[in-house]
Amino acid sequence: MNKKVAQIAIIGSPNVGKSSLLNYWLDTKVSIVSSKPHTTRNAVFGSITKDDSQIVFVDTPGFARPSGVWGKHLSSSLKNALKDVEAILLVIDAAKPLKIGTEILLELALKSEKKLFITIHKSDAVKNADLLKITQWIKDKGYTDGVHLTSTNNQHGVDVLLEDMFKEAKDGNWLFDENEKTNLTKEWIGAEYVREKAFYLLHEEIPFHLAVVPRKWSFDNEKAWELYVEIIIYNKNHKKIIVGNRGSMIKEIGSAARAELMTKWGKGSLFVEVSVDPDFKENILHIYK
Repeated sequence: MNKKVAQIAIIGSPNVGKSSLLNYWLDTKVSIVSSKPHTTRNAVFGSITKDDSQIVFVDTPGFARPSGVWGKHLSSSLKNALKDVEAILLVIDAAKPLKIGTEILLELALKSEKKLFITIHKSDAVKNADLLKITQWIKDKGYTDGVHLTSTNNQHGVDVLLEDMFKEAKDGNWLFDENEKTNLTKEWIGAEYVREKAFYLLHEEIPFHLAVVPRKWSFDNEKAWELYVEIIIYNKNHKKIIVGNRGSMIKEIGSAARAELMTKWGKGSLFVEVSVDPDFKENILHIYK
């Protein structure tokens, strides 16, 4: 079999639906979905193999003007991801006003001279007139290829976009085994599920400066799995919120994550602890590297 492969970076402003698209195509969750910005911390790799071709997606952190140590790390992570890919997918949220970050990303992608796909995502949430305005804005910036309209809510256009991207695969060795879907290890996937549930259940009470790190795990196929994770926060007042009255919130977070993980891995146990690190904003870079 003459194998083909393509690496494609998924880029966009925060919360435009990059992770939702990747999870849909992989038919599994490898990148968390949250309304909070910058929830994708490092580039997450997702692999899809079809017949003789493989696409390796790189889900990059949402791009905005970098500020502070963490903002600069996110910007650096994005630029590094673009170096080794053959093509780029720019995701634009149809339901949000166009921001300077999207304009910067579009200019960056056009200057790279790599094959560029653009999708206006969540297209089912707006009127056709609004879609035409975004499409015209894209054309005015110098992009002349067709724009894909997609929505993971009703699956409109997502399979067509995937088929078009598969056409970019060129002769080369696959980067993942045929049935392998991500570079994330099992324990880190579990930690990401906990982080997603924490963001969802805590709403606006906790900022996105929150990390979840696997500390101990056992995935014996003949026994129930066990995973111990640590939620790290920089403010001791936030710890009280995460733990909740008599541990009610931390139990709810753990129960929600465990229930979803059991649908993937079967019966198992999840243990969640919370700690405070005053230097969290600096140390988080080392955690996710």
